[in-house]
Amino acid sequence: MEALKPMFASAGYKNTLLSGNGFSDTLRKSLEGYSIIHLATHGFYFDTLQGKPFYADKLNKEAIKNEPLYRCGLALSGANNPCDNPELETQGYLPGYEPANTGLRNCYLLALSACETGLGDVRNNLGVDGLSRALKIGGAPHLLISWWKVPDAATAVFMKQFYTFLFAGKSPAAALQATPTTMSKTYAASDWGAFILVE
Repeated sequence: MEALKPMFASAGYKNTLLSGNGFSDTLRKSLEGYSIIHLATHGFYFDTLQGKPFYADKLNKEAIKNEPLYRCGLALSGANNPCDNPELETQGYLPGYEPANTGLRNCYLLALSACETGLGDVRNNLGVDGLSRALKIGGAPHLLISWWKVPDAATAVFMKQFYTFLFAGKSPAAALQATPTTMSKTYAASDWGAFILVE
């Protein structure tokens, strides 16, 4: 994230780098104000046969079973140290149903530098029902998500290259299309090929 901050500044974006214990609360309250949101964290998705999310004991079991937005999400800064406050039922995690209720219509691009953020239940009338659907419900027009687990080092290079193309004037789709040309010179496709753009 530190490597991306000067890129945003050079492109004329006022930017805020959020990390540490305040990240969870700030994220829930102020996503609406950003035109580009980049989240470098850990994504998760559980299908109905894989068990249950880490916070499942505090939620309705039928809702978890029937609604994928309860079984996908992002791990935030408090995930390793969950608190026992009953009012914060998903402390340390951002389940899919939360961004679905967030105003993201002013966000031009939401990039998830995280593993498996494109996974979800496959439904005939909805396609993949998971975190990407939640973010689309929230209003984000362009989502950069991943299909599988991605390595940290290659992902950092991938994101830097993607933003280089984006800030040079390419659309998110064109930037994503151009990025593999550079990545393929050094990294295997399995290191960067997980990323797709949902529009």
